[in-house]
Order: sequence, then structure tokens, then C-alpha cells
Amino acid sequence: MVVLYATNADEQHSYIQSAKDKGYEVLLLDSPITPHVIQKLETSKENISFARVDADHINNLIKKTSQSFQNSMKRKKSL
Repeated sequence: MVVLYATNADEQHSYIQSAKDKGYEVLLLDSPITPHVIQKLETSKENISFARVDADHINNLIKKTSQSFQNSMKRKKSL
């Protein structure tokens, strides 16, 4: 699972909106300890990774191999 996150809602607004338009949710992680928490979760949990929403184009952040995740997000959005 890929978790999309932003560190500044104002500066990353267009990236957040692009992700939302594609049916994804974006976490706002704006604490100084965020990098440490992310590192801890990525190393202690299997199949989880974090991607900053402005790190790349949204299509490259969420690879096609996570199709089941995309389908579940689309179903959730339609509810």
C-alpha cells in the first residue's frame, strides 16, 4: 500500500487536488517528527510505503501494480 502525504497544504495544494481528482486521499503530515514516523512504519510494516504527493506525477507515485488499492479507493469515493 502506498500512503500519499503532504507536508504543507497551502504550498502543495495543486498536487493534493490532483490526487483527490483521481480518487486518492492525502494525509497532511506537517509535524517535525514526520520523517521519523514514516521511517519507523516503512521498516516495521510490510507492504507499506509513503510517497510525498509532490515527489512525482500522481500516475508515477501509485504504480499500476496497486490496482486493488485504486479500486477500493474508487468504491469508497462512490459511497
